[in-house]
Amino acid sequence: MKALLYSPEKEPVVLHLSPNHLTHIKNCVGEALLFKPFETSLSSRLRLVINDQAILDELPPNRFVPSSDSYNTYAPIQGNFIIVQVDKDENIISLEHNYIKYMLSHDFTWASEVDASNTLFTFV
Repeated sequence: MKALLYSPEKEPVVLHLSPNHLTHIKNCVGEALLFKPFETSLSSRLRLVINDQAILDELPPNRFVPSSDSYNTYAPIQGNFIIVQVDKDENIISLEHNYIKYMLSHDFTWASEVDASNTLFTFV
């Protein structure tokens, strides 16, 4: 099952999730998983999987992503995060090739330590 892994200061990579994908995701992101809807012009079936404790754990800044309430505002994410695709029942499925290609060619703005120090939340 394919997903995209975003790590601070690194280019995103295609991640091949193991059959026990939740354990694999926790190993990459952290124990406190939060699934946030993420829409692109291609799909509304994408989810950001982030560490809900990233600020408390003082994880390094990663990228800015559109906040869930507005495409005009951006929220910084700290620590690793993953983009997955879900089916109509919200089950994680393999990320389709066209979504992988689109996301790899449209990377998010990178966040810095200054951005992280001004952050009061992980994701709105």
